[in-house]
Amino acid sequence: MSTMVQRLLSCAIGAAAISVVYATTSASAADYFKGKTITILVGFPGGSPATGIARMVAQVLPDHIPGKPTVIVKTMPGAGGLKASNFLAEKAKRDGLTLTYGPWFPIGQLIGRPGFRFKYENLTFIGGNRHLGRVVYARTDSIPGGLKNPTDIVKAQNLRLGGGNPAGANDLRARLSLDLLGVDYRYVGGYRGTSVIDQAMMRKEVDSNAGTIQWFRDWVQPNLVDKGDAIRLWAFPKPDDEGRLSANELTKDFPSFLDVYQSVHGKPPSGEKWEALKFVLNATGVSAQAVFGPPGLDKAVTETLRTGLFNAMRSDGWIKLSKRAFGVVMTPAPFELGLKEVKNLSDADPKIVAFLKQYVAEGQKGVTKRGKGKGKKGK
Repeated sequence: MSTMVQRLLSCAIGAAAISVVYATTSASAADYFKGKTITILVGFPGGSPATGIARMVAQVLPDHIPGKPTVIVKTMPGAGGLKASNFLAEKAKRDGLTLTYGPWFPIGQLIGRPGFRFKYENLTFIGGNRHLGRVVYARTDSIPGGLKNPTDIVKAQNLRLGGGNPAGANDLRARLSLDLLGVDYRYVGGYRGTSVIDQAMMRKEVDSNAGTIQWFRDWVQPNLVDKGDAIRLWAFPKPDDEGRLSANELTKDFPSFLDVYQSVHGKPPSGEKWEALKFVLNATGVSAQAVFGPPGLDKAVTETLRTGLFNAMRSDGWIKLSKRAFGVVMTPAPFELGLKEVKNLSDADPKIVAFLKQYVAEGQKGVTKRGKGKGKKGK
């Protein structure tokens, strides 16, 4: 049996299983959710990409939950996105009416980063969406004479890389790629979300940022690139369901990081930092952004929410919203793979975990806010 046939068969079996669960719980769930409100918490500001996608979820989810509850989105920014998750773990009622949506931070948990008062595996994993692609971009005036080609980035002197959470996968991907290339840069952290960093780029507070391809097309392209203020640097390879890194069709208008590295160094990347980057790329390779419920959520309520989210993110309404926002369809992550991703946190290679712990600590030392202090260009 071919691999493709096996995958199709697996998807069909999974969908059938979900349908059976839905059928057995729909009657009681209709009584439970009718007339109620589900609140989706997002740990980032209102203009962030995560908040925008959460609002899309809120538009389509009610039609796929028995009883058609109201679904609203509330932002709870703070602690690099952790404030909402800590609230979910410690204070939210275990009734299925409070959820979180957004990027999750497995690296932070692995290295014991301050601010974590929970473990992801103790929360109730509801589901998530596959990431469409991760990219890095920079201001054209970030090097003398102007940044015209991605490989020119190695000419930078004290490039200011904007960031938020030193343990966040987005920041780690960007830092590790710049380090591998040998770029002279400073990490300017403390920003509360990708959108805030990009606004800082417009003000020339920082020179470079990293984010999702959907956010790039929706905001960065029209506001920075089309105006000649920034260029594409590279897109990261995307892991498949078996963890193999390969080219991403959705970011083909970007040079790949592997090609940029090859052009600069004349060979493929290797070594400790490359192993760490591969680990980070795979850590959230299935569920880029995820929905969690509080610990100990009732099984029937959990299955209803899981089924509703999965079906909502395959619905015609979702497809229209996704295409309008990003030009492509954001698809739900296979539930079992996403759940495995969460459960596998305890199986990480201790050597990579030790390296990342030290690496995040180094980044933390350089964290400043809005271009002040060590992150500022000049002296």
